[in-house]
Formats: sequence, C-alpha cells, structure tokens
Amino acid sequence: MTQLTISPHSPNSFRIRRSLTWHWGGNQGTIYPVLDHSEKNRHPLNCPSFFKIFKYQQTQMIMFDPPIASRMQYYSLEPISLELSEKSSFTIISQEYEKSLLDEQKEKEQIIEKVKLHASYDPAELSYRGLILRNTISQINCCHELGVEMRRKALEVYPRIRIQTRLRRRLSVSEFAIESAKHVHNRVIDFASNCWDRVVPLLMVGFLGMLMCLRVIAEGILRVIEYRAKPSFYTLKDVSATALQIDLRLQQFCYWPIQYLKIYRRSRDWSSNTNFNMEYIRFYNNIWLVLNDVIIGITLSNLMLERKERIVEYLCYAIDTIFTIEFERTILWLMDWPGGLKLNTELASFFGELILWVIQFWGNFLNLFRPYFGVMVTVVAYSGFAGATLLISVVSDLASFFPAHVYAFYLASGRIYNWQLTVLRSLFHLFRGKKRNILRNRVDSCNYELDQLLIGTILFMSLIFLLPTVVVFYLTFAFFRFAVIIVNAVLESCLACLNHFPLFAILLRIKDFKRVPGGIVYKVLPSPTDSSTSLILLQPLPLQFGKMFYQFTLLTTRLRLHYLSFSVVLRLLSGQFVPIQRSKLYTLLYSKLPARRVNIHDLYKELFPSSSTKQESYDFVSSSGPGGVGNGNRSVLAAMINSSSNSSSSSNSNVSNQPIEPLATATSTSLASGVHNGYSNMANTAAATTSRTRHFQR
Repeated sequence: MTQLTISPHSPNSFRIRRSLTWHWGGNQGTIYPVLDHSEKNRHPLNCPSFFKIFKYQQTQMIMFDPPIASRMQYYSLEPISLELSEKSSFTIISQEYEKSLLDEQKEKEQIIEKVKLHASYDPAELSYRGLILRNTISQINCCHELGVEMRRKALEVYPRIRIQTRLRRRLSVSEFAIESAKHVHNRVIDFASNCWDRVVPLLMVGFLGMLMCLRVIAEGILRVIEYRAKPSFYTLKDVSATALQIDLRLQQFCYWPIQYLKIYRRSRDWSSNTNFNMEYIRFYNNIWLVLNDVIIGITLSNLMLERKERIVEYLCYAIDTIFTIEFERTILWLMDWPGGLKLNTELASFFGELILWVIQFWGNFLNLFRPYFGVMVTVVAYSGFAGATLLISVVSDLASFFPAHVYAFYLASGRIYNWQLTVLRSLFHLFRGKKRNILRNRVDSCNYELDQLLIGTILFMSLIFLLPTVVVFYLTFAFFRFAVIIVNAVLESCLACLNHFPLFAILLRIKDFKRVPGGIVYKVLPSPTDSSTSLILLQPLPLQFGKMFYQFTLLTTRLRLHYLSFSVVLRLLSGQFVPIQRSKLYTLLYSKLPARRVNIHDLYKELFPSSSTKQESYDFVSSSGPGGVGNGNRSVLAAMINSSSNSSSSSNSNVSNQPIEPLATATSTSLASGVHNGYSNMANTAAATTSRTRHFQR
C-alpha cells in the first residue's frame, strides 16, 4: 500500500475537511475516516495518526516537494534531451563505431529485460505499473497547480468576511494633493495603455511583414548555399566554413518563429510541462548564444581595427617567409640528400624544380593582393559585428586559401605515390606467377612468358630505387597538409563551442536543478520502530554534465576516428586522399534544428492565421502567458474541480458498491498530495475567517 504526500507536512498532521475519501495506491478498497462534525472540531477536523490506522498493514508513504510550474520545475523519469528527438540518433562517420554504440544500447536493453524476468510481478503487470508511474509523475508535476486552483475555488465557496472599517476623516490639503496627483497619474497611464493597445497591432503587422520578407531573402540565400550542380559535386557549405556558418544562422532564423509558436501555443495537456520546458531551454539557449556571439564578435572586431597595421605586417610576413621562402628552403633541402638519405638526384631535381616554379607563381599571385590586405583585414573585422563565429569562419577559409599550393602538392605527390605502390604490387604478383582477378576480387595463378618476366623485373627494380624519393616528398607535403588541417580543426571546434555550448542549461542547473531534471531517486527516511509504515522521500536528480556535453563527446570521437584511426593511417601510408567531410563531421551544429525547415507558405499560415484560428491562438497565448508556465491548465483544473464537486454527492453514495480500477486508484494516489494541500488550505482559511468573525462579534 503506497501513499503520496507533500514533504513539508508531517505524516501525522493530515487535516481533512468534511467527508473526504482517501484512495490508496495498490489497494482495491477505500478507507473512510471517521469524522466528528461537531462545532468544536469543525475547523479543522484531525484525522488519527496514519501510523495507528495502518498498524497492521504494510504501508509506504512517498513524500515529495511539489514542483512549482511557474518556476518551470518538474520531475522526469529519464534525463531530458537538449537535442531534438529526430536528432538523438547516432550520426557517426565510422559505421563500426555506430555499430558498437547500437550494440551497447541493445545489450543494456537485454539486461533490463532479464532483470524484469526475475521480478515478482508479471511482465505485463510490470509494464502496466511503469505506465502508472509515468502518469503519476505527470500528475505530480501538476499538483501545485491543482492546489492553487483548489484554494481559488475555496475562496469562492467560502468568501472572506468583509471587515467594516471606521469612517475616514476628512483629507488634509497635502493628502488631497497626493490623491489628485495619483488620479492624474492613473488617467495618464490609462491613456497611454489605450494608445499602446491601438498602436501594437499595427506595429505587429509591420513586424510580421518584415519577418516574412527576411524569410524570403533567407530562403534564396539558402538555395544558393545548398545548390548542387551534379549529385557528385560538393555544395558551397561543404567546402567553405563561412558558407556553413551562414547556413546555420539562416536555418536558426527560419526555425525561431516556429519554435516561439511551439512554446506559446502548447497543448493544455498535463504532460506538456516537460516538452514545453525542453523547447524553452533550446530556444533561449540559442538566443543567449547568439547574443554572446555578437558581443564577443564586436570585441574581436574592435581589437582587429585597433591593431590593423600589425595584422597586415604579420600577414605579409606569413606570405613572404612561411609560404614562400621557408618552403623553398625545405624543397632545396630535399633536393640535396636530406638527413644523409641518398635519393635519386634526377627525380629529386625534377620534382624540386617543378615545385619551386609553382611556389614562385603562387607567391607572385598573392603579391597582387598585397595593396588590398588592409581592406581585407577591415572586411574580416567588420564581419565580427555579425558574430565571432562568422569572423572565425572567414579566418578559417583564409587559412585554407593561402596554403592552397601545399594542398595541390599533397594531391599530386599522393597520387604518384599511390600509382607507384599499385604497380609494385602488380609486379610482385608477377614474380610469384600470380595476377589479381578484379572480377572475383582474388589472386589467381597465371603463366607468364620470359620476356614478360624480364620486363617486369626491370620495372620493379627501377620503381624500388625511385620509391624513397617519392616517399620523402609525399611525407613532407602530407605533414604540411596535416598542419593546415589541425589549424582548421581548432578553429571549427571553436565554432562548435560558440554555436552549441549549453550555456543556458548550465545556468539553470546552477540556479535551480529542478528545472533540468536528470531522473528521480528514492531515499528511505527513518520511521517508528513499532510501525509497519515506511517513509520514502522522492527527489529529482540534476541533469549530468555528461548529458549536456554529449554532442561534444560525439564530436571528439568523430575527430579521432576521422584523423587518428587505424584506417586513416593506412590511407596515408598508401597515398589515398583523406577528405574533410564537413557535412558529416560537424552535424553537431545542426543537432537542435529540424531535418527539414518549414517552407514559406506554412510559416505564413502560422503567422497570419484565419479569424477563427486567430481567436483560438489568442486564447492559448492569453491562458499561458509569457511567464506563467502551466497556467494553460487552469481552465482544465477548474472544470475538473467543478465536475468533481457537482458529482461528489452521487459518487460518494455509490463508491462503496463499485470496484475501483487500478488506474483510477493510481490516479487518485498521485492526486492525494494535491487534494491534501488544497483541503488543508481550505480548512486553514475557514479557521482564520471564523476567528475574525468571533473577534468582531465581541
């Protein structure tokens, strides 16, 4: 037998008004407390101690602090997710890692199912109890609202006694002046509010019209960024960090109106608090991140504008020294037996002269833009006024553009190295009398002529002696390419932090962890030794930081699998290309956005509804309010209390002859806390009213 109660109240001090039927979870019967309706014990009537009532029964009393909906407090069985439900699945580059995560999740589910088999309940009953538990938690989240509504109804049923005050004396001149000033002030405030009520609809129509125009412009820019000439071609956001950042901001701008409407047009279901609070956290976390992004961007922009000349000098030094002079010295060192390693002189001279010519050409090409470096720095600095993320994105693209010749050398040397390895592998099969069967993907036996074996031996020995030269040049360019990739990875990791850092959730956890629950926990409280009643305290758990930074963990895993895994090392050693897959690697940025954005027509219907829909939407907004989380349930609670009060006389007469369903028992169990809170306050209000009446009668 289980009973829910409110933890601030002692289990021995339940106060009941009139005839109240208590339904106990897990029991098919009903307990009717024997009440004395005499005048001396009417306000309030004390119920006997529950430890004495259930002295010979096993009873569990679960106590809890009622969550306050206006403060967005609620209980949750599972840790809340800061991402959308459609983005909660694993989106990993490596299929092996994705398979391991799915296998781990399936293993946990299998362990849970095996534990259920050893439970004392049937599996069907156990799942039914889980459903009851979820419904109970949902109704516990609304018990505070129920108590507020019952107190309001109690004040309507038992109105306060009007206190007769004595006649006021005549106002003095100063008091009359103050009253006149207050009257004028109230008239001015009323006039201003009337004007505001007339102006706000016009301003709102203009704002919504401007919002639709901006939405059309954003749609056009998104179409350009996502344009793909052929299925095998890359889009603009796949090759540019700036385009990726613009695409993210425009996607957020397209989703914010719908997200705002989701918050203020939520359903009036009791279980809507959980979904509403998660959407609220996502929305305002994005707003906070954008504001912080703009603030940090303006700061960086001012620093860049103040140190513009020094930045231009550093840029010129990087082009002249790092990308040109130092690179030429490295190539000359490779042409002249680097580290005592004897390379093929002719091949090294050929590669070196070709690379030196390309370096000089690229240096002369960059020198053409030298007079415009100041303008370039100014443009990059002013881009920071749109946010630090846009500034970092532009810097990341510039960091990829200036060493473009290194990328070209890496591709060319890698392709030559890969071809040479493929030819050596084929010639090695020739010595063994084998050949590669491409159709069946295996190595078959083959008979070769003497001239074929002779030519193969000559080519094999020539390529073996030329291989060290190709390997040295390839490893040099791969190292420079890897350094550029590390710089881009650091910059884009900063973008991920600025775009997705759970700042708002962390602040809520520090301020009030009940607003970001990560589950529930039961704590056993000490109870009297001579009683069979056990006291249990229900408490919410705060959301763990690991859950908040789950997407960052995935991002780190993706970076490790993409750049530091064994398959990547094999690709580097074999000369294969290792691309940067931005769309798959940085899906963290889009984890809080829907897979498909809302089109312009649907957004127009949401912002400019018809007359009937508009009135219904206004009712939703007026019932919820911007700050009243859960106030939309007020009418539902009022209707429930009215219907229960109207049918209390007929239901109480027939309740003893009707069996109580388990779900109804669980529902009444979860509502016992709210009923207790409401009726105890009704009794306290009635007692206070009676004492005032007796005082004035004296």
